[in-house]
Amino acid sequence: DRDEVIRALIEMQYDRNDLDFKRSTFRVHGDVVEIFPANSSDTAIRVEFFGDEVDRISEIDPLTGSVNCLLDHMIIFPASHYIVPPDKMNEAIKYFIGEHDYKLFTTAKKSKSTVRNIEDIQIEHKGNEVTIRIIANDFMHNMARLMVGMLLDVGGGLKKPETVKDALELKSVTMSFPAEAYGLFLEKVNY
Repeated sequence: DRDEVIRALIEMQYDRNDLDFKRSTFRVHGDVVEIFPANSSDTAIRVEFFGDEVDRISEIDPLTGSVNCLLDHMIIFPASHYIVPPDKMNEAIKYFIGEHDYKLFTTAKKSKSTVRNIEDIQIEHKGNEVTIRIIANDFMHNMARLMVGMLLDVGGGLKKPETVKDALELKSVTMSFPAEAYGLFLEKVNY
């Protein structure tokens, strides 16, 4: 029912905000719950209830509220990335370590070499927060964000750890979205 959906959204760290509808929020109007998924920038989801049953699920424009299409089902990812178990991520990290071609892990122009050496990747868990440190000889545009996005997808069960290996071998794989830039910073540069 509607209240169960609201509880589930709150557990996944979505905020109820009936005025400022943005990513990772939801709003409630009677028997209608509108969700702006954390992984979406231009579409939201409207769930309409009739009593305790879902009557209709629609993909909507978050600005106008107009219906883009009707859906049979939907998957809503947690607002604060994923609840990440370390074992699968640690397995995926092993594939990143060493010298590899990171062609699929950059949005930079591919005129220069995309081979880089990842010396170490460390993951630290503190409550709901995950810190990932990547030590490398060089980074390309969006490389760290794409690597972290892949690791989070592995940790969230959306991808297998071997997907990292396949991407580094330039096999045909569905790449992850880059992790959000907030919280991303350069810690230090060694010369």
